Amino acid sequence: MAAYLKRLSPGAQLAFLVLLFVAAFFVFSIATTAFLAVTTHMDLSALQHNMADHPNLAGYMKLAQFGYTIIVFLLPPVVLSVLVETRPMAALGLTGRINGRQLGWSVVALVVIIPLVGWTAEWNETWKVPAVFREMDKQAATLTKLFLAGHSIWDLLVNIVLIAVVPAIGEELFFRAGMQRLLAKVMGRQWLAVLVASIVFSLVHGEILGFVPRVVLGGLLGAIFAITGRLWLSIIIHMVNNGVQVVAFYLFAHGAIKADPSQNDHVAWYAALLSLGLTVIAFSLLQRATPPKPVAEATAEEIDSIG
Repeated sequence: MAAYLKRLSPGAQLAFLVLLFVAAFFVFSIATTAFLAVTTHMDLSALQHNMADHPNLAGYMKLAQFGYTIIVFLLPPVVLSVLVETRPMAALGLTGRINGRQLGWSVVALVVIIPLVGWTAEWNETWKVPAVFREMDKQAATLTKLFLAGHSIWDLLVNIVLIAVVPAIGEELFFRAGMQRLLAKVMGRQWLAVLVASIVFSLVHGEILGFVPRVVLGGLLGAIFAITGRLWLSIIIHMVNNGVQVVAFYLFAHGAIKADPSQNDHVAWYAALLSLGLTVIAFSLLQRATPPKPVAEATAEEIDSIG
């Protein structure tokens, strides 16, 4: 069985990854429904609707979020890689050294792309969508504020782990090391794979009025992985992006800052255009900071294809 799985084509591996994702989602749904029925006598939907009136339920919601990320996003690519790859860690981009310049230009790319993200978010908000979708996004925003509500440094640290650290690892493993990597092999076009994986990444989050900016952020993370082959760089940048938002919500709730992190500021079109240009430059400099991939780091598949 193991030998057969290692001979699967990239297309078959991609289909297997999707199958594992669907199976993991069903396992999570059944396990969560059973757990919540015993502990809260509610299902997940009822739990979300009652969080505003019962803040103590947020703990159960955080536990569900943690389980969702681990089971649905982290496990499928790891299981697939273990089953089909000779060197699973290398195939997932989790080995190899990251140099300071790579990290530095990745951070610069995250910073300079912010105006472009803001402009696309503002434009996305103007989309004419059915009222039900706007209501769903409004409820999601309310749940996010409740989820991130905290009164102590301990609450802040827990939220950083649940919103920044764990999702960054799980989602980058699934969407970049899993989906994007296999799409690139199937399509033969790395940047098209980045785009498709970013679109799926945004769709899975299920917020139509935040769809475009999340595609842009997904593209940033995908580009970093495509250029460097180092998944830890994408994980770190994802973690920083989410972590900054968590801290901003905490500071706003405590009156330390006046700007509401959930509100989009106006961004002029020329600022967005400049942001795009600077991001491309940052990617170019990241490429220069990335040394050629040694033969020793090639996966078994790549070695086989050479000779």
